[in-house]
Amino acid sequence: MGVSIIHTADVHLSAQPDGRVSRDVYDAFADIVEKARAEETDFLIIAGDLFDSPVTHGFAIDFVRRAFLRLVSTRVIYIGGNHDNYGADCPLTGMERVFVLGKEPLVFEEEGVRFWAQVPEYNVKTSPYIEIGLWHGDLGYGQYNPVKEEIIKTSGLDYLAMGHIHKGELPHLIGQTYAAYCGCPQGRGFDETGDKGVLCGTIDKNNVRLSFSSVSVREYREIMVDVTELSGNDVLSAVIERTDDKNCYKIRLIGTPTELWDPAAFMPFLQGKDVRFVNETQLPSDVWARENEMSLTGFFLRGMRERMDAASDTQKPLIEKALLLGLKAQDEDVCFQPKEDEDAD
Repeated sequence: MGVSIIHTADVHLSAQPDGRVSRDVYDAFADIVEKARAEETDFLIIAGDLFDSPVTHGFAIDFVRRAFLRLVSTRVIYIGGNHDNYGADCPLTGMERVFVLGKEPLVFEEEGVRFWAQVPEYNVKTSPYIEIGLWHGDLGYGQYNPVKEEIIKTSGLDYLAMGHIHKGELPHLIGQTYAAYCGCPQGRGFDETGDKGVLCGTIDKNNVRLSFSSVSVREYREIMVDVTELSGNDVLSAVIERTDDKNCYKIRLIGTPTELWDPAAFMPFLQGKDVRFVNETQLPSDVWARENEMSLTGFFLRGMRERMDAASDTQKPLIEKALLLGLKAQDEDVCFQPKEDEDAD
């Protein structure tokens, strides 16, 4: 007989949902709890960092309490992480259907499962229970609360539910123990790109069947657009085609454009989309073509060339932008109207 679980971690609920990013996190967590309720999951495992800070405000605690009250048959198994390591003052203590793991393992005799807040120091492979460990930290020799693979191999755990690393993965064997980082359920920036979710499924003695299930409200996506031989209108069309109004996009522009244009000019045509540009394009090959002219444009180009040659790598993008803006201004038709002499007859 097996048990059904949902494995989540690194939710990072802030003090209150006072912005779009924090609202997304709250909504994703509410969806996790609803999934557990609707599917009548046996155990919802939270492997640390449910909250973003140990100074947890009343709104967040009340939100979690009300969410857990909706559970009918699901029990919540929780350990703290590096962001919400409360010790004896954990705000989840005493909540209905919530079990905060301590030093001693927690046994559910009817389901035949035992939970550990760490990797056991002795081999439990031959025990009659389904052995599940929770761990918040690095795997191997990382900086925060590391656990060595050798210890996992000798533990005899059936499954090690890990938290702390925000990039998710499917369960894999370490010795005879299946282990996995579920990742964060909702990205909060472009360092957490792609679809996010939870691991869910069933665990039997010596058998783990867990799969990824998406719960993220929106994704952070990076898209690369090669602008070589493209006009500004072509680039804008490519961006519109590859983005939507739901997700957040970082558009990385590469290559050499055929004409001078500024990505900032695209923004009025992208209203309703969350788009930002990283311009890594090269200057058009003919941008310096008029450098030797005895003209205002030639004088401007020679001065910008000197600045470009002396600039650091971090300064060059700003100088390139100034160069493009300067050339654009000089290409525009400017009409000077002579001021009439007020004293003329």
